[in-house]
Amino acid sequence: MLTEGRHRMARRVFSGQRCELRQNCGEGMEDQLGALGPALNAVVLWNSLYLDRAAKQLAADGLPVTDDLLARLSPLPFDHINFLGRYEVFRL
Repeated sequence: MLTEGRHRMARRVFSGQRCELRQNCGEGMEDQLGALGPALNAVVLWNSLYLDRAAKQLAADGLPVTDDLLARLSPLPFDHINFLGRYEVFRL
């Protein structure tokens, strides 16, 4: 389940569900595919930080935040992220 969630997110990050490469074959395509890993990591990091902050706020508000509940959370959902923008990624 975890692996399928990551693949589903990778497909969405890669193409915005449009299933198309925006670069010509060769180096441009490699650049687009090479940016996929860091982009996935950025989404997982953002979600992890957000979930941590939300859990701490719930606990501070006096709501029960159990280890069992925390174990069921996943940083892989992505429905709240807009992937249809155009982003420039520069190589240093």
